[in-house]
Amino acid sequence: MSETNTTRVTTIQENQPICTMINTLTVKPENQQKLLDYLRAMTEEVVVTAPGFISANFHLSQDGTKIINYAQWRSLADLQAMLAKNPHHVKQCNALAENIEIRTDLTVAYCAYPSEALVH
Repeated sequence: MSETNTTRVTTIQENQPICTMINTLTVKPENQQKLLDYLRAMTEEVVVTAPGFISANFHLSQDGTKIINYAQWRSLADLQAMLAKNPHHVKQCNALAENIEIRTDLTVAYCAYPSEALVH
């Protein structure tokens, strides 16, 4: 009996009624991996089961000074509720990062994809 391998991907589409959050965390290079490890554990333990969570993606700058988190939530209220229930996680992120900029007022305005002829 074979199992089906289901790959989940973040879907970015225009005009979706969701909350898009882009979180830029500035870190000392020696803390980049430590903070990513913490964010990953927090996401796996708390975030993925929070009501309204859709997806999260973490990107690392090659110079070690940034972590960019692109996340999608059903609503800003769902995101805020998760953060309010987990102030200790917010505090730990603040302790590991030099600066955190959170943008939740973003709307996908345009998406570009390769033509079907180029994909195959």
